[in-house]
Amino acid sequence: MKRMEIHAEMDETTRQAREALLEKLRNDPRIIRFLQTEKQDGQFLEQNAGAMGRYLDSLDRCSRCRGLEFCRQPMKGRGLAMHVVDGILEETYVPCRRQQAVMDLRRHRSSYRIFHGDPGDLELSMKSISMEGETPEYMCSYIAAMQSVDKPGGIFLYGQPGTGKTYLLTALANDFARQGLKVSFVKVPLFVQDFRQSLEDPEYRQDMLGHLKFSDVVVLDDLGSEGISKWTRDDILFPVLDYRMQNGKKTYFSSNYTPEELLEKYQPDGDRVASLRLQERIRSLAQPVKMTGSSRRNSAA
Repeated sequence: MKRMEIHAEMDETTRQAREALLEKLRNDPRIIRFLQTEKQDGQFLEQNAGAMGRYLDSLDRCSRCRGLEFCRQPMKGRGLAMHVVDGILEETYVPCRRQQAVMDLRRHRSSYRIFHGDPGDLELSMKSISMEGETPEYMCSYIAAMQSVDKPGGIFLYGQPGTGKTYLLTALANDFARQGLKVSFVKVPLFVQDFRQSLEDPEYRQDMLGHLKFSDVVVLDDLGSEGISKWTRDDILFPVLDYRMQNGKKTYFSSNYTPEELLEKYQPDGDRVASLRLQERIRSLAQPVKMTGSSRRNSAA
């Protein structure tokens, strides 16, 4: 008897909670609008009260949205959507407007064969870079980058660390990717390290070299900061740049070193002729552009 009394009490509690939920649903303008749109009545609402309650909770979370970083949904950036198909209520999680905007900004990710950057970098574009308060030197670099778009070759940005070379070339690479071109954005030190660690996987190494050779646009970022050796010069960089030069492939570079300094760095074995051959291909592929100014990393700090 005691167990039956507890069971009855739980049933009454559940019934009262259900009635309270139904009352809330019946009077909520969003639920009323949903029923009208889907051509459903009060009976449908009673049959699907639990699901409609979850739908209302999802709408409430989004109504107090303060941004994706504060998202309170079970699936970040996605809210619960309801549709009636053949009389059956279907539930799906769909991107909210904020998440959809981010997805639209990053949709061109599929155009990259290699992308050595953070996901947030995919949102950059040349149009998003403000010239307000910029130095004349930075503006000249920006203009050179923009003008290169309609020219056969790329540019070779060089200057002190932190002046914005990578930022500028990332934005430019994104714009090419948004056009549907196949792009490889490569941080040279990272690429060389990865290449060295895959010595036992020749197929993977061949694929990676193929990406650098055949991509419509290639950005080689931080050139000269990798562990330079005869091998990296003659077996990685030279064949890639020689192919791109011979086939007129658009190529961009950034480096902390001047072209003259790179000439000295790329002869670790004393082979100046091999270094000169490499530099000739860089010069034929890209116009040198000096990027001066104070470090943006220091100023940001």
